[in-house]
Amino acid sequence: LSENYLYTVEAFRLYWQRLSAHGVLSMSRWTRGSQYMESARLVLLAVTALDAEGVTEPKGRLAFVEAGGVGTLLMSRRPFDARMLERLDTISLSRGFGRHWPPTSTTRSDSLVREVLSEGPARLEADGFDLSPPTDDRPFFFQAANLFSPQPAGAKTGKNEAAIGVLRTILGLLTGLTGLLLLLPLVLARKLKRERGFWGGTMYFAAIGMGFMFVEIPWIQRAILYLGHPSHATAAVLGALLFAASLGSFASARINRALVARYALLLPVAIVVANLLVGAIYGGTLGFSFSLRVAIVVVITGIPGFLMGFAFPHGMTLLGEANKAWFWSVNCAAGVLASALALAVAMAWGFLVVGMVGAFFYVVAVVSQARAMVRA
Repeated sequence: LSENYLYTVEAFRLYWQRLSAHGVLSMSRWTRGSQYMESARLVLLAVTALDAEGVTEPKGRLAFVEAGGVGTLLMSRRPFDARMLERLDTISLSRGFGRHWPPTSTTRSDSLVREVLSEGPARLEADGFDLSPPTDDRPFFFQAANLFSPQPAGAKTGKNEAAIGVLRTILGLLTGLTGLLLLLPLVLARKLKRERGFWGGTMYFAAIGMGFMFVEIPWIQRAILYLGHPSHATAAVLGALLFAASLGSFASARINRALVARYALLLPVAIVVANLLVGAIYGGTLGFSFSLRVAIVVVITGIPGFLMGFAFPHGMTLLGEANKAWFWSVNCAAGVLASALALAVAMAWGFLVVGMVGAFFYVVAVVSQARAMVRA
C-alpha cells in the first residue's frame, strides 16, 4: 500500500524536461501475471505527463516493447518515425521482444497497452480498475484496484489486490470494534452520567481523535518526497507535531478557558492554510540543504501542531471529572479508526483531501464544544 513518487505525473514531467533533444526515457513494468495492469497504467501516465507539457500528438513520442512478461516504455523527445521504428524492430527481433505500440500486425491481440492507447481505459475502469494517472498528491501507482468498489471483474489476484483486501478487512474490523466500544458502555455501564454536555463532549473527543490522525498521516506522506525517505519524514513530522502539541497542551493550562474557546476556529483555519501552502513551499525549496528542509517541515507542522495541543486538555477541563475516562476512551478509539481510514481516503482522493477532512473534524469539534459549554 506504499506510495511511490517515481511514477507520478510530476515525476514524468521532470524526466521529460531533463531529456536532451535526442533523449529517450526507458521504464519497465509488468505486462503479465498478477501485476499485469502496471504497463497499461504506465503508458497512460506518460500520455498525461506529455499533455501537461504541451506536447502535440504525445502518443507519437511513445513506443512499447515486451518480452517475458516485462514491458518497456520508451518516451522519446523526437517523434518515432519509420526509421526509428525499423531500428527498434530489428533490435527487438534479435533480443526476443515484441512491439505493442505503435501496434503492428503481430502485436498480441490481448495487449492492454494497445487497448488503452487506442481506445482509452473506459472498459477496464468499468470492470472496477483505477487507471487514473498518479500524482504527487496521490502517488499510489501500484494500486490499480478501487478500494471502495468490489474486486475488479476478471482480475488476477496478486499482492496488490491482496493488500487492498487487507485494508478493507482492517477498516471493517476497526469500524465494528469502535462501534462496539462506543455502544456497549452506553447500554451496559451505569457509571456514565448522561448529564448536560455528555453527548456534545462525546462528539468533541471523537472529532479531535479523528482530526489529529487525518492531519498527521498525510503530512508524513507528503514529507517523504520532500525529505527523501519515509524514516526522515516520520521522524521530522511526528516529532515536530507531538512536541508542538505537548507545548500547546502545557500552555492551555495557563490561558483563560473562555479565550481558548473563543479562538477555537483558528485551528481548522491554520490546518487549511498549511495544507494549501505546503505543496508550493515544498516545491519551491526542494533544492535546499537537508537540514533547512527539516527545519521547514518542523515549522509548517509545528504551528498547527501547537494549536492542536490545546484541544484535548481544554475539553477535559471544560467537561469536568464525571465522564473523563469515557471521553478519553472515545478519543483513543476514534484515533485508531482514523489511522486506517485516512490511508483509504488518501488512496481514493489524495493527501490534500485527507488534510481538509482533518480540518473539518476540528470544525465539528468547535460546534460540539459550543454544545458542551452549555453545561460549563
